[in-house]
Formats: sequence, C-alpha cells, structure tokens
Amino acid sequence: MPQTINILVGAQDKILEVNYIHQNIIADGSATYPLKTTDTAFEDLKQGYAYIASYDGNSSNISINDVKLAYYVEGQPQSYLMPIMVFEGDNNFVAYVPAVKDEWINK
Repeated sequence: MPQTINILVGAQDKILEVNYIHQNIIADGSATYPLKTTDTAFEDLKQGYAYIASYDGNSSNISINDVKLAYYVEGQPQSYLMPIMVFEGDNNFVAYVPAVKDEWINK
C-alpha cells in the first residue's frame, strides 16, 4: 500500500506545500525483471542517463558515497513501481538511474 507525503518547507520553517498520495493497489499481477549491476548503473550515470535530483556543487567531478536500490514513486497514482538506483555523493548530490535492464524498458 504505497503512501507518499511530500512537504515543501521554506524560509523560517514555513510550510509552502503539502502533497499526499495513497494508493491501495499497484497492479493485479506481478512480474520479475532483470536488474542492472551497480557498475552498469554507474556507467549510465557517468554517461548522463540519470535524473539529477539535487546537487549544490559546481564541479563535474563528484565523489559518490552511497548507492541504494529503491522504488520511484510519482506524485500521482501509478500502475507499477519502477526500481531505481539512487546515487548519493558530496555537496548534496542525489541522482536516480533506472535499475531495470534497458532492453526491458519502453523508452
């Protein structure tokens, strides 16, 4: 039962926006898809095939400190959960790379 709460906080801890998503069912069925290795996902990141969620620096050389497997949840109801690799690094760097092997994704 996915639930997402996003709160945007501004200056002086003023709440600017709140979004809440609750969805009882993702899909009636399930499936298994092959995942990329961390090394393959890292190559995708280096080639620019990633979504940069945040970065407070200005250098193109970033030290990656952590990699996690997670699920991308949109701000609206969705019919499936997309596995992603989350790369975290210096200067508040966070990037998302699809974790499912490319040949299994409709682009």
